[in-house]
Amino acid sequence: DVGQGLPDHFQGHLPPGGDTLRETALRDPLTGLHNRRFLEEYVETLVATARRKSHRISVLMIDLDHFKPVNDTYGHDAGDSVLRAIARELAEQVRTSDLVIRYGGEEFMVVLQETAGNSGEHVSEKIRFAVANLEIVLPGVVLKKTLSIGVANYPTDHEDFWEVVKLADLSLYRAKQEGRNRVVMHQASTLADTGTGATTKQPG
Repeated sequence: DVGQGLPDHFQGHLPPGGDTLRETALRDPLTGLHNRRFLEEYVETLVATARRKSHRISVLMIDLDHFKPVNDTYGHDAGDSVLRAIARELAEQVRTSDLVIRYGGEEFMVVLQETAGNSGEHVSEKIRFAVANLEIVLPGVVLKKTLSIGVANYPTDHEDFWEVVKLADLSLYRAKQEGRNRVVMHQASTLADTGTGATTKQPG
């Protein structure tokens, strides 16, 4: 079971029991985390709940720094082990009511519900610190990795959830530009500096 040891996040929004094929389709087979399809299917529920309760949602876009050299040096099995270790650590650092997603490749997303003040930044720094201090034991080697994290909030930064995802991704891009292993919060002035034509493609 690739998801063994992971908290069962977001149970309240899973399909009714017994639909194992559907549940499998909403999970990343490598890490056991939910996948992007899960987010696409349940984003309306997320947003409706936040609106009804007047709660804020913090979106964390997370990229594993310098992941390609792991595959190149130690092989893809080692790379897969690193991704599983990062997934477990992300899940352990947030509440079971929050959502942890493998967004694609070495990119993850965390959706924090009911955030206030600077709690999104606080949790991001907690995640970054935990991963930076995580020892990933592989055959013959112990690796340590770091994360770059971009954060934006719904609805305070934008009233469209997917636009908030884009803003968090822009902040992630800036975190990588500024040296990686850091958290960058979205700020309107920062977006203006970036320009509307800014790319969100991440450096390798």
